[in-house]
Amino acid sequence: MKILEVRSQREIDDAATLMRGLYEAVRSLNRDDLQRIEEYYRGSWFFGSSPKIPTEYRPPQGDVFIAYLSDRPVGTVAVRRMDRDHCELKSMFVTKDCRGSGVAPALCKRVIGLAKEQGYRSVRLMTGERQVPARRLYEKLGFKMVASWETNPHEAHDYFELSIA
Repeated sequence: MKILEVRSQREIDDAATLMRGLYEAVRSLNRDDLQRIEEYYRGSWFFGSSPKIPTEYRPPQGDVFIAYLSDRPVGTVAVRRMDRDHCELKSMFVTKDCRGSGVAPALCKRVIGLAKEQGYRSVRLMTGERQVPARRLYEKLGFKMVASWETNPHEAHDYFELSIA
């Protein structure tokens, strides 16, 4: 497996395809709340024929990583700066056939490594209460549930933080 920073148009296109997979997976987990899901993802960078990663997910504000197995894109994750001390792990997705194969932990560790390199005190993330395997992974990596840092927290989400200082 190789994990790359998304830079080339091919990598951007591959990451966008994986992000659309995330969108579909979240929709299937939340069929009883599709309106909220549609509103959350409306206008996301990965829809459309010519995807372009937003500034908040490009260095130095953030980054997007993609995992390849035998040149096949199998996972992606984004990270963005929240403030001087915190970054946020966002939108991790691994293809169904590669779940449980170590792709997700490797992507998380890449984000954690970047956060350490850039001097953040912690990595934060938000995940849906129905995303049980993801929650287990985050807890295994040392993330702890914390109070929401958002003004209007999502009711169906929990907030996690990993202290790295």
